[in-house]
Amino acid sequence: MIYILNPISEIIRSDSFALTVLILSFTTKIYLLKKLIPLGLTSSVIRTPWFLLLGILVGSSFGDIAWITKLIHKLFFFEKPYALVIFWTRISWAFVIIQYQSFGLFIESFFLKSFTLNRRHTATILCSAIYSLYFFIIAFFDSNLTDLASRDYARAISDSSLMPLEFKAIRYAGLFMLSLHIIPGTLSMIRHLYKHPLPTLLKRQIKIIICYLFAPYICMEAMLAIQYITPAFRHNFTAIVAVSTIFITYAIAYCMHTVIKLRFLNATPHVQSPYSDNFINNFKTLLEACSHITKKSELTELTKNFFEQTFAINQADTTFIICSDGVYSNSLKAVPTPHPTEILIKQFLSNTLQADYLKKQKILLYNEIEFSQFYQDTPLNTAVLTFLKTLNAEMFIPVYQHGIVIAYIIINRQKNGLYGNHKQDEIIVFARYLK
Repeated sequence: MIYILNPISEIIRSDSFALTVLILSFTTKIYLLKKLIPLGLTSSVIRTPWFLLLGILVGSSFGDIAWITKLIHKLFFFEKPYALVIFWTRISWAFVIIQYQSFGLFIESFFLKSFTLNRRHTATILCSAIYSLYFFIIAFFDSNLTDLASRDYARAISDSSLMPLEFKAIRYAGLFMLSLHIIPGTLSMIRHLYKHPLPTLLKRQIKIIICYLFAPYICMEAMLAIQYITPAFRHNFTAIVAVSTIFITYAIAYCMHTVIKLRFLNATPHVQSPYSDNFINNFKTLLEACSHITKKSELTELTKNFFEQTFAINQADTTFIICSDGVYSNSLKAVPTPHPTEILIKQFLSNTLQADYLKKQKILLYNEIEFSQFYQDTPLNTAVLTFLKTLNAEMFIPVYQHGIVIAYIIINRQKNGLYGNHKQDEIIVFARYLK
């Protein structure tokens, strides 16, 4: 085992490995920016979280550029002047401040209907601007401490009173960002989540961002910050950078991929989901079974079985209602007595705007309408949400024939009732075939 671990350890500690990892990290962030920029531009509802997320990715990208420049110099141009490396290092520290300012505001803003800056935000932005401006100024106008020997000597000074201002700023940057941005932003987020109910989709997004982005990001950045305070970590610093970059890049990529599918930034009308091969198999069984149906109870049982097998919905949570005056009532010899729920549904459909909305959407999903209503509090969204609450419905699926509703499928409220766009398509196909 030791013979295996030693070569792996040497690879992780190598500058070549770190350079490869950082190039991949930078490429991944550019790819995410390429996806996020048009996503935010097409969203007419949320712009502030999108803008702040861009600030996080751009700030982090400049950190990658600084490290890539440093490692390329070390590997290929060690005898060349070190000034270019120092320039990008100072620029990256300016963007690190911007990155954490964006991070602090992002965790406060992305779950709010509207976000406005308060006095604390204004004060922290002003402090961050001064801090960043200092690094920008010395990057362009300060030629001191631009060679490797002088920087190593300055970094080794233990007496803070004798340490150059630049290294003091670097040493205490982590404490500054933690106390001014991360801790207040986190406390504000927890306080808001405790006081205000949020849509299920938004709760899912928050959980993913906290678990897969926020927590790993802060832990890894804390590891990097320790080396500026504790000299014992410095001999393994390149390995720490490489490993932390792998985790952070994966966390960012996974988080963005997952939350975008959950209508992040409200840029898509539906939750995204993959196609299911299971649907095709179940639909073949449905086609065969439908040809033998002669009773209403058989059609109800078929519907419940289909939703259980295809979407893992308990049969007790599925209700199939045939309109008392529809074609099913005659062909399946149903008793022409309105179901108690039918009266409520007819009242809902008596409103032309609501009936047109249902015909356009083809299916009503509580969690998606709740999410839309949170950001777009319109009378129509409110009416539809109230209708679903009254039915205790997670999902309402009308069955049409010649533009007239002849039956309904109602799925009761569930804790994890998220159905992506492809699952919705499958349900709509099923409902259309029932006619």
